[in-house]
This record gives sequence, C-alpha cells and structure tokens, in this order.
Amino acid sequence: MFVLSLTAASYAGHSPSITSQHQSQTAVAGTTINFTVAATGTAPLSYQWKFNGSNLSGATDTSLTLSNVQPSQAGTYSVRVSNPYGSAQSSAAQLTVNVAALITNQPMSQETVAGATVTFDVGASGTAPINFQWRYNGTPMVGATNSTLTLANVDIGNSGDYSVIASNMAGADTSVTAQLNVTRKLRQMWVARYNGSANGADIATATAVDPQGNVYVAGYAQ
Repeated sequence: MFVLSLTAASYAGHSPSITSQHQSQTAVAGTTINFTVAATGTAPLSYQWKFNGSNLSGATDTSLTLSNVQPSQAGTYSVRVSNPYGSAQSSAAQLTVNVAALITNQPMSQETVAGATVTFDVGASGTAPINFQWRYNGTPMVGATNSTLTLANVDIGNSGDYSVIASNMAGADTSVTAQLNVTRKLRQMWVARYNGSANGADIATATAVDPQGNVYVAGYAQ
C-alpha cells in the first residue's frame, strides 16, 4: 500500500502578480482614454483603480475608461489587484490633458484715417504655449505672430480684412474677420466760382476727373 502525503503548501493559492502595466498617456480634452492592466494569480482577482492615491468609485475592472476627459482629471492613475492570498500594486501612470486653443476675445473692426496707428487685439485660452498668426485678406502676414497686431502709419492700401489663428499642441481656432477701413484726410486744394459771389447761388450737381487729373464740375447758377 502506498501512502501519498501532500503538504499544506500544495493546496495554497497564489497571490496576484501584475504582468502588464498600464502606460502614461497624453489626451486632448473631450476625448476618451483607456488604462488596462493584466495580472495573474489565483482567481477570483479583484481590481481597484485609484486617482492620485484615492479609490475611484466603481472602477473595479481590468480596464479603466475615462470619457470626455477634462483638465481636472489630469494626474496619476494606479490599480491594486487582490485575492484572498494577497495583493499587488501597479506602478503609477500619468495622464496629461491638453486643452485646444480657443479664442475668447475677438478682434474688432475699425475705421481710421491715413497716418494713424491701428492695433488689433485677440485673447485665447488653452494649454500653453499658444501661437498666433495674423492674416490679411486671408494671407498670413510675415512676423505677425503675437496676440496684438500693430499697424503704424496706415494708408488706404492697409484697408481690408484681418483675422488671426490661435493654435497649440491640441488644436487651433480662427477668429472672426475684422475689417479695417482707412480714409485719407481731406484738405481744400482750390476754390473756383462760375460767376463770382455777387450773382446768387452756384449749384454743383456732378463732378468728374479725367485721366490727366482735371476736375470737371457740372451744375447751374442764378
């Protein structure tokens, strides 16, 4: 007759061991991210995810899904895996949440006279750094990469549409179009009367300028 003797260790279960760690991630605000771990050990295995060291309510699966993530959810995430024989703590993974650039203060349309200085301002929120590119009639302006655009000694040729693109690592936003209207100051060049000032009213009803710069006035006199 054979006698088989089994030690108590032969019946002992195995405590959990994490075989695949979740990884740090960078996300854009509003998107969905997933953290996943893999573990071995005697079943059943229990999972408890943590955010900045505190337990997350209801987060008890092998995966943690965060929908519509916001900057307030940026931080460290970890998970503890346990069974009746022990537990294992994962490493901490960092979640970084970037917010796309958003224009919060739009540039305003302006009217001015030739020779003046014009300033367009824009405000934007989002993850720093935020870059700016001003455009004139839809074309990028060389060197115009600040939140403020200053045009000195403007003339009629500066009239047109101005807009700006604010961008960062997470996205971009385009401002409304601001219009600049530049007019030249009027000054009296000459005065002429048809028949003098003593014979009643001289009434001009139309004017024209020929290619040589001559001015013609049509009208009637009393």
